[in-house]
Amino acid sequence: RLRGWVNLRKTPPAERKISVMLYGFPPNVGAVGTAALLDVPNSLEQLLKRLHEEGYNVGDFATDPDAS
Repeated sequence: RLRGWVNLRKTPPAERKISVMLYGFPPNVGAVGTAALLDVPNSLEQLLKRLHEEGYNVGDFATDPDAS
């Protein structure tokens, strides 16, 4: 396990693979990424911006809430 952490540390951010999971509950009602009193979409946007600034390949993402 330690070797894995060391290798990860040596891997450039653009080559690392991470995932972000948002849950939707109740299912099929459009409540994706909801959380009581939290602005999940804004938090996700800030996270993606920060990861991009640190060299991670996050792909393209919209910052306009009306974008599709």
